Amino acid sequence: AEEGSTAANAVLLVVQQIGIGLIGGIAAGFFGAWLVNKAIERGWMNPVHQKIAAVALALACFGAVQFLGGSGFVATFVAGTVLRNRIDHKHEYVYHFAETEGKALVLIAFLLLGAGPIYLLLNEGAPGEVWLVALASLFIVRPVAIAISLIGAKLLPATMAYLGWFGPRGLATVVFFMVAAEEVGMADARELGLVTLTITLSIVLHGLSAKPASDWLARRIEHAEAAGMEDMGEMEEVYSHPMRSSWREES
Repeated sequence: AEEGSTAANAVLLVVQQIGIGLIGGIAAGFFGAWLVNKAIERGWMNPVHQKIAAVALALACFGAVQFLGGSGFVATFVAGTVLRNRIDHKHEYVYHFAETEGKALVLIAFLLLGAGPIYLLLNEGAPGEVWLVALASLFIVRPVAIAISLIGAKLLPATMAYLGWFGPRGLATVVFFMVAAEEVGMADARELGLVTLTITLSIVLHGLSAKPASDWLARRIEHAEAAGMEDMGEMEEVYSHPMRSSWREES
């Protein structure tokens, strides 16, 4: 009974973290976009302050949602997504810091990861069951989950395999582990080793296969086009978020 109660409390805590984070992120994104748009239109923000607007919103959103008992990580991600869709595309300075310095911060995060947990993993190794779970997550769990999410998209099997192998990836695993470790209290040496090994394998395997896999997919799509398969999902028009380079071309 005690174990069931503990599991129920953990599930409730996760739902609370995600729920408050989701609502807080949406509210912060809409309000932040409206506030930035108005401030820029009325001349209250110069380009220097526009550059740090997105970062300031992220920090404020994280702190507020954490104070309310939600997940600051979820809230910040959601707020950024809403901000990107609601901000006026003419205000390109808003993205300057978030895109340029943001990439540098991602590289620094990977550097710290390599200098810390990955270094320990290479020196101490990992148990067999950790290897099994890490390989299963890369070769089975993620590809199957992505394939299920793409049902009805009318994509080629090659495209389904490509998307299942390569995405989503990046710092998401680190963020989710931090959420579990800091907010749910689920972290020990074995779990840290599992996350570290999965990220390490992803960096090596995805890095080595990126070019040949992309070339292979391009050939498969070309063959499908030559065969007259014009109704495949790959040929549908997609929406692209405006980027700074496209803004410059339009202007």
